[in-house]
Amino acid sequence: MNNTNQQLFAIYQNISVFYKYRNLISLDADLSQSDFAKKIQKDKYMLLSAIDKEHADNIDSVTEYIENFNEKSTNKNIEVFHILLIYPGTDCESKRANMMKFINHIRYPKADVMIITSIKISNSVIKGLSALSHTKEHKHHTFNAYTYNLLTTIVPEYELVPQYEILSDTDGQSFDRDTLPKIFENDPQMVWIGAKIGQIIKFIYLSETTIYAIGYCVVVPAIY
Repeated sequence: MNNTNQQLFAIYQNISVFYKYRNLISLDADLSQSDFAKKIQKDKYMLLSAIDKEHADNIDSVTEYIENFNEKSTNKNIEVFHILLIYPGTDCESKRANMMKFINHIRYPKADVMIITSIKISNSVIKGLSALSHTKEHKHHTFNAYTYNLLTTIVPEYELVPQYEILSDTDGQSFDRDTLPKIFENDPQMVWIGAKIGQIIKFIYLSETTIYAIGYCVVVPAIY
């Protein structure tokens, strides 16, 4: 197995941990290292699917719906989380048409799609993804793009970094968001816990005067 395939398989393995932090359940069968390498090297991408644990009772029917697209299905209101892992060298990071070849594999009508590429995608491709929300095929899809670095390690388990927790809407009501420190929605720690814009985040960190200290911040839109 070459170095690229080894790196991608390590990412693939970390995705199962990522799902746990995001409270997601995978809809895919596990692949061995050799099967994974054969598939992603041949197809140049891998589209992984998961749903929130609250829909666990619908796993079989949702999986069947994705595999056998049916407009009459009652599962269309369940949002599927996709990770679109793309093999390096496809030029999808800089060419919209190349990116669309992969995007067109997304068939579920309501989906949150995380695109993972070897390098950062261009502003042109970002604008193209944003424009998809105005099309019939992708009007209920959201797209966010990151590089391999996001999933190369288990980000919340970094040493000497704060532990982050999303406050409930009720607990967050007592805070004045205008006075809180800001953290971008695409900060790796926020991505791993699934934080959304406007949410209040509690963080626990090492302090110079105490063993642990607690702080709060608010999630704000990313700047690209």
